[in-house]
Amino acid sequence: MSEILRGSVYIIKTVLLAGFITVLIHYFVVQPYVVSDNNLTPLYNKGEVILISRIAYFNSLFHRNDIVVYREQKDLSIKKISRILALPGEIIAVNDGILSVVGDERITKDIPLFDSVSASLNKIGRLDSQEFFILGNQGLNSEEGLLDIKNIIGKPIFRIWPLNKFGRLH
Repeated sequence: MSEILRGSVYIIKTVLLAGFITVLIHYFVVQPYVVSDNNLTPLYNKGEVILISRIAYFNSLFHRNDIVVYREQKDLSIKKISRILALPGEIIAVNDGILSVVGDERITKDIPLFDSVSASLNKIGRLDSQEFFILGNQGLNSEEGLLDIKNIIGKPIFRIWPLNKFGRLH
């Protein structure tokens, strides 16, 4: 009888340890994400499943043109994917429908804006030390604005669905 009890305790400990390791990996290493819109077509399409590296978030390793998955500020339960265009401390401006990003290195990146995007921008000027400026598909749609670093979940690293696009993301 004690052999059965010891075997049951061993199984319970193993299951708990596996669950603990799974939770650690999910929250601190990699998470799955289902692309919810066509904001970054053709790179990422609605319905694709990608894995997101959380390590970039914990190391704050973000650069201009990085693709990031983030939580919306208005509703933290909604996750989106977009491209970083301006880094903390850089200046953003809109003149005659052209978004300009000026960095410390005096590099200017001009991006044409279409429709009502320029009218809906929520900040013009120098970004704070914890802010990024994101814009979907290089100005071709209205997913834009400020992104606080605390809302970033991570960077895409691997596509797992659809199977014909299975592989590492660059």
